[in-house]
Amino acid sequence: MGVKVYNYRGNQLLEKEASAISSRMAALSPEDVTVHPKPEASGLFRHVEESVVQSYYRRALAAAPPGVRDSRDLKILYTPLHGTGARFIPEILRMAGVHRCFNGGGADETRR
Repeated sequence: MGVKVYNYRGNQLLEKEASAISSRMAALSPEDVTVHPKPEASGLFRHVEESVVQSYYRRALAAAPPGVRDSRDLKILYTPLHGTGARFIPEILRMAGVHRCFNGGGADETRR
């Protein structure tokens, strides 16, 4: 499972910001960490609606360069950074008709 963290501008964290957070987290002891009893009720946790995911898929497919869709010869090695795209990118490639996608994150080749 991956995690996406965004800054106050709504952008995914860059390396400097992520490193600062990682450093603070590494300095914590188990006693320093508390978990909200109902994380989804905390206001800090939010699921992305499936309609947003489907819209993302449509836009990504529309941006695919010519020759990618339904390519039997194209081979792609996909390595998800922090695992956050592991759910989405293989599905977009499948929808685009890419038949040979290798997942560098440990999964076997997917033939479609």
